Amino acid sequence: MLDKEKMTDEIWTKLNYVVDPEIGVPIVELNLVEKLDISDDGRVYTEVRMTTPVCPAMFAYQIAEDVKRSIMEVEGVKEVQVKIKDHYMADIINQNINSPQGSAAQTGAVGNQQPPF
Repeated sequence: MLDKEKMTDEIWTKLNYVVDPEIGVPIVELNLVEKLDISDDGRVYTEVRMTTPVCPAMFAYQIAEDVKRSIMEVEGVKEVQVKIKDHYMADIINQNINSPQGSAAQTGAVGNQQPPF
């Protein structure tokens, strides 16, 4: 049985290091993480809104990627689904980040993952 309280604390700790690349402030400090759910089998679902609907798409994608990678680092996490909200390209970003072939966070690719736009 997973210790969901411990996992939640560890996830929030990891998310404290995810920074909005445009303004250099942690997304937790900006209160951008709106939802964080952990299933009994280690699947995590999170919703993250952007500071503005028209922030550069590359930054929104980077935030989604960083959130997913950070959560995947927590022991017991088996899968992460990230939903970006309040962004003009949210549908495309969400589809790519959560695709079956995986993002760099799932595949282990570093530095060569390109956004789909």
